[in-house]
Amino acid sequence: TVRLYYPAIVKDEEKVEMQEIVSYLKEICFRKSHADPCLYTRQNANERIYLALFVDDIIIAGSSLPAIEETIKNLNEKFNVKDLGNLEWYLSVDLSVQ
Repeated sequence: TVRLYYPAIVKDEEKVEMQEIVSYLKEICFRKSHADPCLYTRQNANERIYLALFVDDIIIAGSSLPAIEETIKNLNEKFNVKDLGNLEWYLSVDLSVQ
């Protein structure tokens, strides 16, 4: 099962620097993909999380909902994360599940 979330990151109503987000992703064990500089992954024996970072937007997909929720919780501890729910449209592409 893959779940998609689209939280917007805002810190004290100001945009957060990309490097600050990238540094924190490393702290919570995400690794930058060699294939795409915007893609970060974290995995263990039972689950895998994919996190795509586009300026101040994040798309999170994962093999388990609890792992996704934990990732959002971790991000919210450092940043004011607004969870916009399941991703349905992004860059004019319909991603909704029928």
